[in-house]
Amino acid sequence: MAAEITQDPPVQLRRYTIFPRLGVGRRLVSPLGLDLFEFHLPLFAHVSQGGDVDFVNYSVRYGPAPAKAWLSFVFGPTVGGTSPPDLENTSIKWTSRKLTCNESTVATDWRGSASDGRRWRHIDVIFGFAEYRDVPPKAADYFDKILNSVSCGKGP
Repeated sequence: MAAEITQDPPVQLRRYTIFPRLGVGRRLVSPLGLDLFEFHLPLFAHVSQGGDVDFVNYSVRYGPAPAKAWLSFVFGPTVGGTSPPDLENTSIKWTSRKLTCNESTVATDWRGSASDGRRWRHIDVIFGFAEYRDVPPKAADYFDKILNSVSCGKGP
């Protein structure tokens, strides 16, 4: 039995956001100098950074230790992430929509929810992805505010 996936209409990302103009928050900009998209993080967000020679990983924490949830951003020239790893799990109801900049598709936004309220989200972008997996509703709401801030960068 295959997982149920519904398609939502595509969304045109906006070009500018309120954060850079007001000087509030921090930006995560697409890698490799392409500047195709950017995410905005609140100043108070707890962010840790890791990686290796071919990728960089940013993790945003929700909640105190040890009961914490993570939003991950992974970027690099060899990073794949075109669909969520849990896509075949039939207990999760999935929806997807395309995100576009300048009329070109730059990402797919996958959202998943289970009957117990736990949620998943995975945004595949050029050379990377952003995701959270199996988190409670309050953590998902916090992470969604960050993921919903995605906007077109300065690239073509």
